[in-house]
Amino acid sequence: MKKIVTVILLVFYVSGIAQVTDTVKYSVREDLLQKSKRQKTTAFVMLGVGAAAAVTGSIIFSQNFDIWSDTNDTMMGTGAILATAGGLSMLGSIPFFIASSKNKRQAMGMSAGVDIERAMPAGAYQSTYFPALNIRLDLK
Repeated sequence: MKKIVTVILLVFYVSGIAQVTDTVKYSVREDLLQKSKRQKTTAFVMLGVGAAAAVTGSIIFSQNFDIWSDTNDTMMGTGAILATAGGLSMLGSIPFFIASSKNKRQAMGMSAGVDIERAMPAGAYQSTYFPALNIRLDLK
């Protein structure tokens, strides 16, 4: 009786472990590639907006620059602020480019897969094939 109960419990235990669940599949490589793409997009947006703001601010500043007149001080100040903000935005895009390349390099250094390996057992005349998991991580 104990053997039957043990076998039944073992069958339920093994079938419970072996069930396939449809949970969220987590892939570090895909997440890093997506993160890299978002960071690169952010960097390009910051660079483009910063360049446009810097050029626009420089144009406003230069058109209103008159050393002998005090009437255009507000427009000249606005142009200077806009040009400075654009320059800072362009400088702020640099860390995003660096982080994007680092994440992409890390994602490309990761790989996992299944290979079929061939082994020749000792004293056997025939080779045996078996599946093998391989994981590669570059931790630079």
